Amino acid sequence: MVSFTPTRDLSLSRMIDNVKGLKQFAARLARFDGAYLRFVGDIEVSHRRGGHVIETHKDEAIWELMYFGHARGE
Repeated sequence: MVSFTPTRDLSLSRMIDNVKGLKQFAARLARFDGAYLRFVGDIEVSHRRGGHVIETHKDEAIWELMYFGHARGE
């Protein structure tokens, strides 16, 4: 099992902000809402067997997410 708890944002880049003119107009018309997100947080990885935790590791980690769908309910 892997769990990640974000503690702060490192980066938020909306892809539509990087295009201009007709491409940006078309992207807005299509309601494109892609983004690149990067977070810092605490990660925990647990190995389980038969319902029992055999091994667990915890540390700080960076999580990156590239999203191409509709993230907002506009």
